[in-house]
Amino acid sequence: MILMLLFFLIVIFNTTKLEILHVSHGRNLDNIANMLYTEKIENSSQRGDIYSSDGEALAINVPTYDMYAIVDKDYKDLLGKPDYVMDPDKTEKDLLGVLNLTNDENAKKIFHEQLNKTDVKQVEFSTYGKSLSVDQKNAIDKKNLPGIKFNSHVERRYPFNDFASYILGYSVLDDENKNVVGKMGVEKMMDGFLKGQDFSSSLKVDHNKIPLKQQQ
Repeated sequence: MILMLLFFLIVIFNTTKLEILHVSHGRNLDNIANMLYTEKIENSSQRGDIYSSDGEALAINVPTYDMYAIVDKDYKDLLGKPDYVMDPDKTEKDLLGVLNLTNDENAKKIFHEQLNKTDVKQVEFSTYGKSLSVDQKNAIDKKNLPGIKFNSHVERRYPFNDFASYILGYSVLDDENKNVVGKMGVEKMMDGFLKGQDFSSSLKVDHNKIPLKQQQ
């Protein structure tokens, strides 16, 4: 009888211990583990393209880049290595060459003045460094120029320029919400449909934040 009572006490103790481990300080450990090993991904919608009835693209989104340069000599990358414009003259020459601005005196003046500034941390290059194409960015990247950086964004382009512009209308970037908004024609009429909707998704990851393979 005593042995049976002792057995039941051990079972009750272990069950209680497991329950205490399962809920620590009022927090469910399953929920904590789920938070640690779940990566939330925010997905921004991209404005839809517009095509003609025969499949011709009339309004499309094009990735573009705005270039800037770090001129602060104390700036370092994530590995602690210096990452600023160390050779202004070489950087100027390479950038002007890639952008086909070697014979543009105004561009040469702007690039030279900006790259040699010492009283600021970073500089831009007026319109010469704005809305660069993917090919231009890739060509600059191949030069491996320290301190040259890019901000990416999407621009709305109309391949046929003014053709049917009164029907297509146009869209602009809303500075307040950072969204492209239709202002006239189809762009405005179908704005709600074209702009889509942002959404989020979750992904199971390991302790190194590497996505786990989907189970078959």
